[in-house]
Amino acid sequence: MIVLGYKPAPPLAALVSQFWYCEDFVLPHGWDRMMPSTRMALLINLREDELRYRDLSGESHRMKGFGVTGPSLGAFEIDTFQQRHIMGVEFLPGGAAPFLNVPAGELCSAHVSMEDLAGHGARELQERLVDAPSISEKFRLLETWLVRRWKEARTTNKPGLVPRAMEMFDRLPIGKSAGALGVTAKRLIRAFESEVGLRPKQFLRVRRFERLLAALVTEKEADWCGAAFDHGYCDQAHLIHEFRELSGFSPTEYWALKGPYAHHVPLPD
Repeated sequence: MIVLGYKPAPPLAALVSQFWYCEDFVLPHGWDRMMPSTRMALLINLREDELRYRDLSGESHRMKGFGVTGPSLGAFEIDTFQQRHIMGVEFLPGGAAPFLNVPAGELCSAHVSMEDLAGHGARELQERLVDAPSISEKFRLLETWLVRRWKEARTTNKPGLVPRAMEMFDRLPIGKSAGALGVTAKRLIRAFESEVGLRPKQFLRVRRFERLLAALVTEKEADWCGAAFDHGYCDQAHLIHEFRELSGFSPTEYWALKGPYAHHVPLPD
């Protein structure tokens, strides 16, 4: 089994959390439930030209093997067989915007073939990644392709507006953050949705949930009342309601099923 991560150099370092690669990553269960996320991701199935996922209703979907997963307001489930040979890119919030030909808001809770967004060049890259003789060469090809798209990108938003707003949101409400940045609240909301794919209130809701899950991974016992206080929920009842809305699980159901990764929940077959 091979599981590797790679942090790209600038200019991608400011946009990408990591590149990752899995080979012979065999799991004993068939499906993982993916938790909501503020981040976009690229996925490239190197074994077969298909990516499979399903809604919580059980409805199955398929798309080509090089896909984009948008930021999500709810959970969905993925076929773990795809982990046998796959690589991908996890963007920082808003980091994927320069590489898309559509506003990020159109990809909220969506799964789209990269070929539909980037044309035939995505297909050519996928074929080269499959044929590349080493993992380092696969990373190099993917990084080179993204840097080229970054250089070609154009934005109409004020440079740095969204990243600075994300930093301010920890201490200021949305309206005051906009004023401190010299823009109207409406302009900030439009820019945020265009770059991140979520509106600021949606982003803050999902980011709070992400931080909660990240904290739970290291805990040996669940203290839901303490977790509610630590992560800005009104009370334990509020946390339980948000947990169900966002994940499809109650907190105790999540705790019973959780594995080593905060955002991947193994589902019993």
